[in-house]
Amino acid sequence: MPISRERAVDLSHRMLERLEATQGVALHGTRDIVRGKILNAILAWDKELETVTAEVEKKLAAKGPRLVAGSREWDLRRGEELERALLTRISQGE
Repeated sequence: MPISRERAVDLSHRMLERLEATQGVALHGTRDIVRGKILNAILAWDKELETVTAEVEKKLAAKGPRLVAGSREWDLRRGEELERALLTRISQGE
């Protein structure tokens, strides 16, 4: 389920507040610029996660009717495959 823009904005504000409260962290740019970059990163990550999730679900659906979407086995396999796919993308620098 994609994150709403309102939730992403809220998260970016919270993350900025945490960064500002962290000792030894110096922000390069105004609060609005840094918060905007955080927001863009959250939205980009969410979009990438949607893409990877769709690929994983398509792969699982191709395994045949023995895996029923929404079942416990589906959820477990989906989680495993999603983790594997994300780790692969991270290791490739995507």
